[in-house]
This record gives sequence, structure tokens and C-alpha cells, in this order.
Amino acid sequence: MSDRSQSAPQPESNGGTDSSIANTNKRLLVCEGEAAQILGISPRTLFDLRKAKQVPAARIGSRVLYRIADLEEFAARASTFESDGEVA
Repeated sequence: MSDRSQSAPQPESNGGTDSSIANTNKRLLVCEGEAAQILGISPRTLFDLRKAKQVPAARIGSRVLYRIADLEEFAARASTFESDGEVA
């Protein structure tokens, strides 16, 4: 019996550097409605931004999905334009 307890994997055994998706609850992709809500804009405005290639999106099957990181980058760029006096 002691062999089993010794061979059981220990959590964080690699110093916490395991970045596999299985060990995280953070979502990488969101649907169009969620993406629009995150940005505080309408789904139609998000659609227009995607068509203008200002916000990248991925198509998986029939779904259009947005990376959280891309939404954050877009928001950072948009706030930079506004603070410079330019309209995004």
C-alpha cells in the first residue's frame, strides 16, 4: 500500500510552472455577444469592427469567437486614441 501513496502525483510538484489549459479555469475564447459585453459595445458595432479588421476573430465551425487577449489589446488601443484626442 505504501507504494501507491508514494507514486501519487503531488500538486504543484513542478514549482507551479505548469501552464496547461487543464489546470486553469480561465477561458481563452468568448462568443460575439460576450465579447461585445466585455467591450461595452453592441454586437453590431463589434461586427463592424471585425469586418474592418480592427478586432481579430476566429471562426470555429459556424461560431465566431474572440480571444480575450485580443479584446484587451483593442481596448488598450482605443483608450490610447481617446487620450490622444483622436477618435478611434
